[in-house]
Amino acid sequence: FTYALWRSTGRRHDTSIDFWLIFVLLIGPLSYLRFDMLPAVLAGGALLAARRKPWVTGALTGLGAAIKLWPALLIGAFLSYKPDRRPAGLAFVIVGFGLALISLIFGGWTRLISPLTWQSDRGLQIESIWATPLMLARAASPDQWLVDISQYQAYEIFGPGVNVWIVISNIATLLGLSMIILLTIRAFRHSGSTPVAIGFLVVATVAIMTITNKTLSPQYLLWLGGPMAALLVLRPSATAKEQPAINRMAGQLLILALLTQLVYPLFYDGYLGRRGQMMIILSTVVTAIRNLALVVFTVEACWLAWRMLAVPVPDHAALTRQE
Repeated sequence: FTYALWRSTGRRHDTSIDFWLIFVLLIGPLSYLRFDMLPAVLAGGALLAARRKPWVTGALTGLGAAIKLWPALLIGAFLSYKPDRRPAGLAFVIVGFGLALISLIFGGWTRLISPLTWQSDRGLQIESIWATPLMLARAASPDQWLVDISQYQAYEIFGPGVNVWIVISNIATLLGLSMIILLTIRAFRHSGSTPVAIGFLVVATVAIMTITNKTLSPQYLLWLGGPMAALLVLRPSATAKEQPAINRMAGQLLILALLTQLVYPLFYDGYLGRRGQMMIILSTVVTAIRNLALVVFTVEACWLAWRMLAVPVPDHAALTRQE
């Protein structure tokens, strides 16, 4: 992916490469030990290829969806540019649905849909946005809540209020999907959206999926790195107002990467209660700050995407002159 960034910037030193290398460093071992890196760079590669090789964009998005489902939600953003719809859509169908068909043939229907049932049956993961209020309460009163590894190989919180927050997270997921649909419809209405606007739509979509998830694992932050690096490649084509926004969002994501490495693995034993009460408090506060910053990042990404995808008002004076 670093090589792809270098090629896309004319084989020269660029901020996008600096960002990617620093991002990997700040987020730490997760970059090497979690396969979430694969869909992250596939999503970034899809954004890099958009407008130049739309069939590559569709193929990479389909491959990402076959690996980790969520990249399927990005195809709407890439199809919003009318000239790219046919090659991108066809490649997405061939690769994504082709791999799904292979899975169906060799694994059966139950295996094909197992990621969906597995995800829906899981509880409230301790690093998620929706577990934060309970984890803060648990830091003050550890005896009322239990943190333990579940059958899904994830640390979840058990005790008063958990079911309520799971319901809230489910509602948030539906609202998040609604926001993604609204942004995508806005992009389709403005079929001449700039590559930068589509880039922000991609970043906003990934961020929404991240914060609304009740199973927000630390490695999910990897998902944002690839698209953000690709968005930085597009910075020279951005307007004078858009460039500072891209730089600001990239800087915020680097801070989120560092905070995420503090959450896991550096402070994780403390978060689990293995290092005493003070480390429970410290690790919980750090995680809460990371989650709050992630929500702020998502809201800003959605706002920027919405604003950049604005449908232009027709210039009636110009139309009159043309007539």
